[in-house]
Amino acid sequence: MQVEATRGLRNWALCVGVALLVVTMSMSLAQPAFGKQKNKPQPSLGELTEEELAFAAAIGSGEYEYNITEKLAYSMGTLPGGMHRPCGSEAEYEAAEYLESEMIEIGLQNVAIEEFPTNSWTFKGASVEVLSPEGLTLPASSYGGLNGTPPEGVTAEIIDVGYGLEDDYTGKDVEGKLVLISITYCEAGWSSQLLYQAELKGAIGAIVDWVAEEQIPDSLYMTGECGRPFLCVDIGHNGMAYLRDLLASGQVIVNLKSDITIDYEGTGHNVVGYLPGNTNPDEYIIIGGHYDKWWYSASDDSAGVSRVLGIARAMVESGYEPSRTIVFVAFSGEEYGWVESWYAWLQGSWSFINATHPEMIGKTIAYFNSEGGGTKGSTSVRSRGAPETYRFRFDVMGAIDDYFSKTSPFSDYYYPVDDLSVRHGTFSTWTDNCPFGVSGVSWMEVKSTRAVPGFNYSYHTVWDNMDRISGEALAMSAISSGVTMIRLDRSVMVPYSMEFCANEIMGTLDLEAIEAAGISTQPVISAVQDFYNVSKSLWRLVDDAEPSEATDLANHMLMEAVQEFGWNLYTIGGRVGDTALFPHEHALSDSKALRSALESLGSGDVDAALLSLEQVYGIDFSVNFEYAVYEMFMVDWLTNPDLYPLFWADGRLNIYTDVLTEYFSLEAKKETGDIDYADEKLVLEEKYVSVVGDLSDGLVVLTDTLASITAQLEQAELILTSM
Repeated sequence: MQVEATRGLRNWALCVGVALLVVTMSMSLAQPAFGKQKNKPQPSLGELTEEELAFAAAIGSGEYEYNITEKLAYSMGTLPGGMHRPCGSEAEYEAAEYLESEMIEIGLQNVAIEEFPTNSWTFKGASVEVLSPEGLTLPASSYGGLNGTPPEGVTAEIIDVGYGLEDDYTGKDVEGKLVLISITYCEAGWSSQLLYQAELKGAIGAIVDWVAEEQIPDSLYMTGECGRPFLCVDIGHNGMAYLRDLLASGQVIVNLKSDITIDYEGTGHNVVGYLPGNTNPDEYIIIGGHYDKWWYSASDDSAGVSRVLGIARAMVESGYEPSRTIVFVAFSGEEYGWVESWYAWLQGSWSFINATHPEMIGKTIAYFNSEGGGTKGSTSVRSRGAPETYRFRFDVMGAIDDYFSKTSPFSDYYYPVDDLSVRHGTFSTWTDNCPFGVSGVSWMEVKSTRAVPGFNYSYHTVWDNMDRISGEALAMSAISSGVTMIRLDRSVMVPYSMEFCANEIMGTLDLEAIEAAGISTQPVISAVQDFYNVSKSLWRLVDDAEPSEATDLANHMLMEAVQEFGWNLYTIGGRVGDTALFPHEHALSDSKALRSALESLGSGDVDAALLSLEQVYGIDFSVNFEYAVYEMFMVDWLTNPDLYPLFWADGRLNIYTDVLTEYFSLEAKKETGDIDYADEKLVLEEKYVSVVGDLSDGLVVLTDTLASITAQLEQAELILTSM
């Protein structure tokens, strides 16, 4: 149908637009602010200190990290060879005990396995056997949270429904049958929407491949489903092509088997160890990576966990005595941890900082995320982090570049920092940064990378194995992360340059659109400007700070300011409900889309109105399905935390405005030639007023929070200037 093709092009264009919406800013940088820790020399920009060199020497060429990565990749799995280690499984607990023993062996203190509740999902294999006409038995995978089959499997006819959109079911009887779906995330939506649409049509299960995620031949993808329990397996592109070729000649009957168990009262395990600080032991620097996994997961995230252990080992062996307490954590439940919740991942890190150790909130200088960083052929180091850490990380990168450019074997191929090597922005909700970020803990990530394209895509497939890992790449990541942690630890005051937070906020304020909504921009502009000015002047004082009671007090106030910023100003929302946003962004985007739609309807342009409505968050994917799919995932799941837990999105989820009914009504009128849009306009006008109210509320939260933080920073500035 033409409508289906138009939807596909629109969604494809939106996907490309989102991918290209990256804004970079060049700003003049002040001198580094590393402070003068008691009895420690002031580090210079271009070289490592003696204790940093000793730490780097203890890392060496990454032999220890490589061996740990290999151990985590190829053992302790639910399938032979170490494949799969989902949260709460027996394999996960076996790995937790191994990590605990390794931390104790390293010499960390107070090592412990800490429990948290989870829905334990264990996968032990799947297959699709062609019975009629007699054919091959295809290997298969499944997705976290989906159902399995009885031991004898499920036998049924297969029906091809293409991309699995509602229109793809036209003229097809799928009642009691298995459907074939090629999942294209940017085309249609997450697998949960596609599978629920299949369920609504009467299918008993689905056999899928994932177009974008299985780029290497013979790949089978695996991820957390974030949907309802349903029968589904992934057979990859080759398997899908084989079944579709058989269907071209007539009816096909298959037997699907999937060995899955779900324990709704399961237990996940984080593993934690400490290096206590000797100057400020009640302040923390945390580094963590996740050891739950799909397939071998040599990169994602055995490499990251090996770096956590490697940094701890090198600090102990080099005799490093931290000023603050350094916390080393191996998380579980990053990939998946809960059935029937959209926010089903990051369970371990969320539990760690919110349930097990809330006392660390407001006292943690930074969380370092350790994800990947072992890719063979890495030539460079990249640094990512929260806006307030940008200036600090930029300065540290000078010393890191200098070291690798002059030190063998790295100097043979190291490619120094460029404009893209040090970046800042809001956190991703797809990594363990998120629970820390929404709790008001600053975050960073420093690791090796390739300056040129490398291996083909292996994310969440069997190809994420040790063939793609090298000890030297792991060493580059461990050294650069560890040096950054040491620099942070040795700073007298936390080196936050919060003017970059002000710049980040200003980049999200469409002042013209806010004024068009009838809201004055003067209060928020004034608040951002005041916040920027005091942040910039405070940074200069931080650079010259000497240890004293005054700097301790000012330091505490600065940490509280960062906590207040994150706790109050990071919300979750956006296109698919998992984007980190400031409190006005979601409603601002929706208000622009609704206003544009109303203007188009006023001029009788229904096509433009439909395009504008598709820009309302949560609608663009939903137009491809029955309304019941939207109602399930964008209404029920996001508004009823008693039934569908929100976890790290709880209390900070944006309001989703339902305009799908009006969209379908306008689409139907377009098909019949009806040009009376009065009813739809009336409802959309009411919803526009509601969204403008949400926008106003978000701007008030932003303005008030910035005013509060500004006052706190002014007090810190006064303390430092009166020293």
